[in-house]
Amino acid sequence: MLAVVLSDGLSKCPRYRCQEVGSKDACAKGEMLMGEVVYSLQPCRRPGDICDIIHPFGQIDTCAAYSSRGTLFPGEYCRNDKECISSKCVTTDERIRVCRGNDENGICGEDEDCNPGLSCQHKVCKSVASLGAACDADKRCSAAAVCEGGKCVKIGSKKKGENAATPAACATFYISKGKCATGPKLHGVKGSNKEACPSNQLCTYTFDAAPTEEIATPCSCGMTDTTEAFCIPGRGDIHLDNVRLRWLIM
Repeated sequence: MLAVVLSDGLSKCPRYRCQEVGSKDACAKGEMLMGEVVYSLQPCRRPGDICDIIHPFGQIDTCAAYSSRGTLFPGEYCRNDKECISSKCVTTDERIRVCRGNDENGICGEDEDCNPGLSCQHKVCKSVASLGAACDADKRCSAAAVCEGGKCVKIGSKKKGENAATPAACATFYISKGKCATGPKLHGVKGSNKEACPSNQLCTYTFDAAPTEEIATPCSCGMTDTTEAFCIPGRGDIHLDNVRLRWLIM
């Protein structure tokens, strides 16, 4: 879901509806109806086109060919060379099409110039570091690892209370005062205890270790056919805990 924070000038969330926009190349149109901002959306007709809602209401967004962007990284599925950052879409032994970058020891300018499992180090594609190896950035470590204290450690491997500098190194994915800690939990909306937000209200979050401490953030909008806002679950809420635990045991 796309979360959009309510701005000072927007008293309630825009509505998003699936309905005809008009032009065959159009995909989104925002307009003011009965005092509400309403976006009409329709699918792109040409295969492979995408719709970016980039204009403010009152203007029409049109479908654009994704292949013209060249944003796919090495290892991602592709259909033609134009889709890839490397401008190379190849067929593998498994007869699938993927973007191909440079092999180990190949010349590079950025990490995305190298194939999966490699990073650009001193303008040369080199293998990423394994667990326990020295590192200076997360991208220097292998998949499912982060750079913590100058060494590659498994994501989520540090327990609550252990010293840490990188949130992803903690099982809780949250740090407080230099230690892995339980993240903030959604308390509710100012004046209530519900996840739904009235317009221009704040979501409040509290901490298990310090229940009197409180942080507040503006309500957020989703792409729905209502004008209701909502509160995003906090790092310590059960919603995200379940997702995190399932990911860590995969």
